[in-house]
Amino acid sequence: MTQSYMFAFRVLPWLLFSDPALTRQHLLQPKFLARLWRHAGLHCQHPPSPAPQLETFGDVILLTMPAPKAPPEAYFLGIVGVEPEVYTLELGSDPITQGPCTYFCGCTARGHNNYGPGSLPEAGAFLAALAGIR
Repeated sequence: MTQSYMFAFRVLPWLLFSDPALTRQHLLQPKFLARLWRHAGLHCQHPPSPAPQLETFGDVILLTMPAPKAPPEAYFLGIVGVEPEVYTLELGSDPITQGPCTYFCGCTARGHNNYGPGSLPEAGAFLAALAGIR
């Protein structure tokens, strides 16, 4: 598992669903995000990647992840609302062409959900997809 995978699918969701308000508050502090990113990479055998970039859009926190290298790493992670809903735009492999594609997915306290084909791997397109689910 890569640092990016551990962060997006294990470490951050666990914290968000354990204590949503406190995790959301801490995420807005750059030092916390940097520490959390380092923590996600502690046991990975791949060299560390640059930390995700965080932006806020109202009650949406957008994390732009390092460029994914392999499925199912995420391009973006969106945290929506105070009682968070967590969504990802993931790099995937098209089952017919075997070429790269994207999938719009979500994380819940129970696990990972794939909602189907995703948008272009651009922040605006991902934010539009998030707006479409509200």
